[in-house]
Amino acid sequence: MATQTAPPAAVAASNSFIVQNPAALRAALAPLGCEVIAVPGAPGRVRLAFAGPWPSERHDETRGKPAPVDFPALIAGQLAVGEVVVLKEAGASSARYLAGAAIAFNAKGATVSVDLDEIYSLARALGPRVADDV
Repeated sequence: MATQTAPPAAVAASNSFIVQNPAALRAALAPLGCEVIAVPGAPGRVRLAFAGPWPSERHDETRGKPAPVDFPALIAGQLAVGEVVVLKEAGASSARYLAGAAIAFNAKGATVSVDLDEIYSLARALGPRVADDV
């Protein structure tokens, strides 16, 4: 009997943040399949969830092919003053191959990001023997 490898699985989620118009954010993200979840008891506060890595393209109906999309820019324009969004994503091809990344941004477009593999360079400050061969 042949063993089949499971397809890569990825999930994405955000912190909660306040937007000026939750309905407008839902309308902007709906074509991408992103779930906008209202935080109960906190008007305008939402969080995002997506079954896969955050979208980087969408289907262009007029051209009939994928077109790039700046996902953080779709959100940044909706943010309330002072809010910062953290988008996290993680995936696995098996228990052996894991990946993860996060990006944070504000309404002005300032960003910072981190990749899960960066832990190896950070860990080397703790001692010289850090195997990165999962």
